[in-house]
Amino acid sequence: MTESQPFDLSEFVDDSRDGTSSLRVEVPPAPRGLIRDGGAKDYTYILPVTAAIERVMNMRTKLSLPEGEFNRKKEFHVTVAGFGAVDAIRTAIAGEHGTGVAVAFDRLLSETDFSFEIDPESAKVITNIDYDPAAIRSGEGRARFESQATVAMDVRMPGMAALYDKMRAELGIDLGKPASHITLYIKDNADATGLGIAVTNYAAQLRGEAFPRIESRPIEKSKLSF
Repeated sequence: MTESQPFDLSEFVDDSRDGTSSLRVEVPPAPRGLIRDGGAKDYTYILPVTAAIERVMNMRTKLSLPEGEFNRKKEFHVTVAGFGAVDAIRTAIAGEHGTGVAVAFDRLLSETDFSFEIDPESAKVITNIDYDPAAIRSGEGRARFESQATVAMDVRMPGMAALYDKMRAELGIDLGKPASHITLYIKDNADATGLGIAVTNYAAQLRGEAFPRIESRPIEKSKLSF
């Protein structure tokens, strides 16, 4: 997927709240819309940030960790409306004002300033307790998209939280609270690798209260060659 908007990569900003360095990336409003291709990604939207991440992060191609071997992703993105949001979006669009809801959703996406900060100190290994390689191989079931383990980094993106509030207030679509992050590496499991791990409610998933259940541990940023 190609980048959909320019990025300002000119400065690292010091976050005085915790003393760590983070990178600010400008992603101003731009024409955007939900995928509507009739396939598995129908009614999802991801924000592509590959150019920004590759320019500022000199990452290894592979990582060897206690959890196994990990491969660097070929593209990087922030999930705005993922697979877990599809049912809520479809239900709203199938309602009385369906066409208007779809148009309004695209309008809100296009109006949103998705500028964000990434914090290398937040890098972590996330392990999927509900990993199901058979589902990945068969392409069936909710677990078919989910990897066994990933390396991810938190993203501070105020615009996404504001977007979710507008979705609830204007469209009646409740996507919960955004757990903004970028997946950097995915554990190599040959033909059962998956697409990442859907982290939609980090705290609840850590507690085992939401799918997929996860475990997490920090990883030193030096491992990633920042």
